[in-house]
Amino acid sequence: MSLIKVLPCTLEDVPEISRIHLQAWLTNTLYSLMYFKGYQQSTIDAIIKRHTKSMTKDPSTRYLKAVRENDLNTMLAFAKINIFRSASEEEERQDARDRQWPADINRSAIEEFWEKLKDVRNTWGPRLGAHVQVDLVACDPQYFRQGAGRALMQYIERVTDEEGLPGFIEASPDGEKLYASVGFEFVGQFWTDCERFPGGGDKGADWRAREGRETEEGIGKGWIEMFNPQLLEKKRKTSVMMY
Repeated sequence: MSLIKVLPCTLEDVPEISRIHLQAWLTNTLYSLMYFKGYQQSTIDAIIKRHTKSMTKDPSTRYLKAVRENDLNTMLAFAKINIFRSASEEEERQDARDRQWPADINRSAIEEFWEKLKDVRNTWGPRLGAHVQVDLVACDPQYFRQGAGRALMQYIERVTDEEGLPGFIEASPDGEKLYASVGFEFVGQFWTDCERFPGGGDKGADWRAREGRETEEGIGKGWIEMFNPQLLEKKRKTSVMMY
């Protein structure tokens, strides 16, 4: 099998980035609840718009892609990172603000999740100041477990070291071993109750109490784990893992 290399993305890559982005999401329990209609063109169009804006309007953003050395035209996976080189750049970050969502989604589920994620970024961002935010790492499902995610994370590790900055990542606990292998450590967690949002609906925040199930801890795949390197004194990586 050919070696994997990491290259910068260009605007021409945005449609493929967006396809991989949605297909990777749909393999996950939490995201599949949010995007309950599956692979919709309206959703792809919204994701394309989002990535185009990030790539052209946000100076902190860098996109990376994993490809094979003998096939540079096939994207295996991609990552989106933000490099905040100063506290003032962190204060002006664009990835912790309100967003416009596509029509074909479970809006209640995604807004519940997004508000919690914004809280995480608005809490950790000022504490870290200058840092590298790993916003997205997504692999084409047909290339899962072939080393593309590891290649991207090892590249990102070098970026954080070269910048001399801590890193922060949000990701599924499924990738915990990978992120730990490049220096990320657990720092906290929050969760989204996956049973609350069946089939595009919303049972309401008090549904467990109404059904006599308030003593249950919820569904594990709704948890979002956070990893972080210890932090500022050691200039190590900080991470958040989702689900």
